[in-house]
Amino acid sequence: MKTTTRDTLAALLRMAPDCLRGRGRLGGGINWLFGPGRCDEESLRVIRMKGGWRVKLDLRSGTERSPFYTGVYDTRRARSFLKLIDPRWTVVDVGAHIGLWSVPLAHRLDERLGGRLVAIEPVPPNVARLRENLALNGLGNIATVVPVALGEEPGTCEIQVTEAGLTSNACVLKNSEELPEATNPGRIYEVPVNRMDDIFASCALRRCDFIKIDVEGFELPFIRGAMKTLTEYRPIVLGEFNNWFMAQWGFTFDEVWEHVAPLGYVWYLETKRGWVPFEGQKTDTQNLLLWPRSRMGPFPSR
Repeated sequence: MKTTTRDTLAALLRMAPDCLRGRGRLGGGINWLFGPGRCDEESLRVIRMKGGWRVKLDLRSGTERSPFYTGVYDTRRARSFLKLIDPRWTVVDVGAHIGLWSVPLAHRLDERLGGRLVAIEPVPPNVARLRENLALNGLGNIATVVPVALGEEPGTCEIQVTEAGLTSNACVLKNSEELPEATNPGRIYEVPVNRMDDIFASCALRRCDFIKIDVEGFELPFIRGAMKTLTEYRPIVLGEFNNWFMAQWGFTFDEVWEHVAPLGYVWYLETKRGWVPFEGQKTDTQNLLLWPRSRMGPFPSR
């Protein structure tokens, strides 16, 4: 009864117009009142997002709970960049999680014109859900899932999940004795690591136009392992750069800046006013856009 009421209220809330503020907070209240469910049967739900695509979500995960009640995810940013994506492009989603970006990105591409998505995700339960969500939308042919973490050199690393539920956000561990605080400190996976440049070759990619990265502090090893891709193919890069997580592994944003500076990219910072020129100023977490000077063109609007 509780789950039926919860699901009905969520469906009504997803129908509300985007201009209605506070939907996420209201959804959180509903979730607190009725609960995310005590088992998979009560917690896993397939919904249709406002963009038209379908996803399976786990209500025990804070990241997945919000779109269950709102029908959107990263709304303004996603919409602006989906308009930017050319259907012929090759797009790479690094840290694809369960596909909340990968699915709409793949929808924007056209396989008949050569469009292709590569979704890279290392956490095994996330990989399974990512594949399921792509299949739910008939995107298996245009999307390739690569179940690895990306870094500077091939090898392995430990990844710790940071949320409840079957699927979760996660962060790379420097070593298992230095665990950041997390909801599920016991859930640690040893996963393969590869370089972006090697993935590019193994997937037989002929172009790379857009990369979205969300790797929770592992940005510097990713950049070091992607220098050939960035230099030769000049993709637009959208990334979340988490200074706190970088510091835990001994990395600094200055090092990221120094590696990218010679490549001819213009940096922009996301603010409430939109994207503004970025000169290296630091906050705990910042969404940054790296735009190659050689490809300056239509700019994403908010």
